[in-house]
Amino acid sequence: MNKIFTILLVSGAISMQFACKPETASNSNNTNQSAVNSNAENANSNSVNVNVAKKEPEPVKEFTDANEALTEGKKLLDLDKNKEAVEVFKQAVKISPEMADAHFQLGLAYSLIESEKADNQGLEPEKKDANTNVNTGKKAKPVATPKVLESEKAFGEALKAYQKIIAKNPKDDIAQYNIGRCYFKLFKDKEAEAALRKATSMNPKSEDYKIELGAVMINLTKYKEAVGILKQVLKMNPNNSQAEAFLEKATAGEKRETYGVPKTGENKK
Repeated sequence: MNKIFTILLVSGAISMQFACKPETASNSNNTNQSAVNSNAENANSNSVNVNVAKKEPEPVKEFTDANEALTEGKKLLDLDKNKEAVEVFKQAVKISPEMADAHFQLGLAYSLIESEKADNQGLEPEKKDANTNVNTGKKAKPVATPKVLESEKAFGEALKAYQKIIAKNPKDDIAQYNIGRCYFKLFKDKEAEAALRKATSMNPKSEDYKIELGAVMINLTKYKEAVGILKQVLKMNPNNSQAEAFLEKATAGEKRETYGVPKTGENKK
């Protein structure tokens, strides 16, 4: 009787062992398959990221007309396609080397690329003098052997082209204004001030001329004069947001200069 009971127990244990094996194998296969699927998904994701990172600028159209190239380049700038814009503006100046606006726009496109590159590297865009730049509020460090940036080359060519225009027509206030802008982009603030003062005297009703002059005056720390100029703009157009922004900077600068300075007769008793 004991032998029969023992045989039955052994048989039951063997049956249970075989019954459990398929379930364990199934779970193992499911786990392995999940791991394979996960790895495949990660591989696909990484592949997509690589493709995005390696995305190159779109090929640009070939132009035979400089004006068409200039118009297309401006559109690309508006779309933040700065590298494509550079290639189009380069076509414009190649077709028409005397086209001042094309040189200036090329300078703008290059400066945007250079600024973006500096931001990505955690650097401040290079400058050529020690004036405080109105866009950054920081002072440039003197450089022993300054590197000539592509934007500076383009603005330099634009300056020469605008100067030729003004030489032929001294009453061209737009060319005079753009001469001031070129000097400003080249960090030659004193020359920019002189050119923009002349432009505003030629066309006192231009808001743009006065705003640009106000920005230069801020760079030169002539805050009180900047405040007066920018207030003129807002009197002409109270909704000019750009003038409001520069006026805020000029006013803040003026307050810093006068902070702690006693008013006339304050110490007299």
